[in-house]
Amino acid sequence: MWIRCTLALALLLLPSLVAGQKSAATVKQTKPQLTPKQKNGRRMLRNSEVAARGYSAEMRAVLLLEISAAYHTLDPSRRRKLLNESFRASTEIDGRVNKREVQWEILTELLHSWPADVEPLLPATDEKYRPLITGELASAYAEKKDFDRALRLLNAAAAEGDYPYRAAAEIMVQLPAERAAERLDVFCSALNAYRQQQDTFPGFEDMATLVVRFWQKLPAALVLQSIDEILAKSREGAEAKHYNLSLLGSEGKAHTVAAHFDSIYEYRLFELLPILRALDPDRADSLLHSNQNVRQMLSDYPQALQSLDPAVRDTPLGKGEHRAVTGITGAPPSEVAMRRRSALRRDQITKLANVDPSQAYEVAMTLQPAAAGAPNWPRAEAMGIVAAAAMKRDPSLAVKATKEQRSILLTMQPFLVLSKLKDVYETFMQLGDSDAALETAQEAMKLAEKSYKRDSDSTDPNLALKAMWPSTEIWREFISLLADTNPEMAQRLLKDIPDPEIATCVEVAIGSWLLSGMAYELSLPSEPRYK
Repeated sequence: MWIRCTLALALLLLPSLVAGQKSAATVKQTKPQLTPKQKNGRRMLRNSEVAARGYSAEMRAVLLLEISAAYHTLDPSRRRKLLNESFRASTEIDGRVNKREVQWEILTELLHSWPADVEPLLPATDEKYRPLITGELASAYAEKKDFDRALRLLNAAAAEGDYPYRAAAEIMVQLPAERAAERLDVFCSALNAYRQQQDTFPGFEDMATLVVRFWQKLPAALVLQSIDEILAKSREGAEAKHYNLSLLGSEGKAHTVAAHFDSIYEYRLFELLPILRALDPDRADSLLHSNQNVRQMLSDYPQALQSLDPAVRDTPLGKGEHRAVTGITGAPPSEVAMRRRSALRRDQITKLANVDPSQAYEVAMTLQPAAAGAPNWPRAEAMGIVAAAAMKRDPSLAVKATKEQRSILLTMQPFLVLSKLKDVYETFMQLGDSDAALETAQEAMKLAEKSYKRDSDSTDPNLALKAMWPSTEIWREFISLLADTNPEMAQRLLKDIPDPEIATCVEVAIGSWLLSGMAYELSLPSEPRYK
């Protein structure tokens, strides 16, 4: 039987929930004392937990995963129990894609806190992701200095699938000087695996980054041989795909493009030339002479990848230290050119809006609203910039710009614009226009209903995880927002959700916020999948 918590009553009567209760002398001091708000959240989560156990394996696994996160600090043992139960449910999921995505999420959570729980679960893990999880487990044991187990798991992962370069890097970083021979063995194993594959796209950690990290601890002849093989393979890839590659750097804020390359070969040359300079200067100069773009990049970043990201090295990261380069993207030249135009337009609108918001609004109105499914929305994006600039100087203009932005977003595919619609709602609230904020929430509900009808169409349903359907995400995000400011409306909207499993997703999000101050965000694919 599906159990639903009465949200409005719970939120409205929070002070009375514990009225008249006396503190018991038997309360265990080891557990934190919960506030009335937290007790209400815990009650909602327990009801949702009971409901989840009556749902499909897919939803049971996802909901128990989400609920577990709320106990991260307050009750770790309960979190551990729920994560393990969530994994057991995941083994019953029918769709293979959904099964492996959910399992990855669950096992990643377990790895962070209880790596010993993961190894017994590996046989029941989807075969595509099992090598990846095994590699991650090897990394976890390397960090704990359990090298024998780490090396055993690394070899197991390598035998089952693509070579786990990240795990190899972590083990090589952690191995002490007296185990240098094992470091060399790991590198040679990685190189042998690399020889069996194409260098189709650079990875966050791959054969080239192993060379960059550890070349000074390896025989020079082996390093030069590795560089030759990497450059040769990258030429093969470059002939098939003339993509522009961009390193994405993070400075604790937004990602920024740090460097551009016209092929995989150019990027590999950029990565490896500083090492080649040290080991074979004549060859390095010859290669550099014939590659102007790489020469320019190296004038900006003399140590190549290590200039951009000092964490790419042969020693462990310090406490609180993170990789600065967070990813590498590839796109056809036309798409890269479009992105550059978008960035230039964004900069121009921002500069104008900071000086003259009204003029910036007029310029923004000349931009095209994007067609449905387009990757960017010039006018909507520009209106967001205008609204931010005008918020204090001209609130009425900010409202006008935000309404224009909303009207465009509501024409787009829901899974593309949810975060932007939330920004619109929050902008109206900051501007003190609660009516416009409420109207935004109501329009979002209409969008959710329309999306749900499409996704639940029995003749061609959305095969993606229901927890990530556009309708689910809209209901979850907006009803959670309204629960703080308008609990009566939140309860009414919750009751109107036609799908009990989706309604429980919403309740879990609200209960998590009440109990722990945060709701778990699934990092699962949200794009609809139809036949």
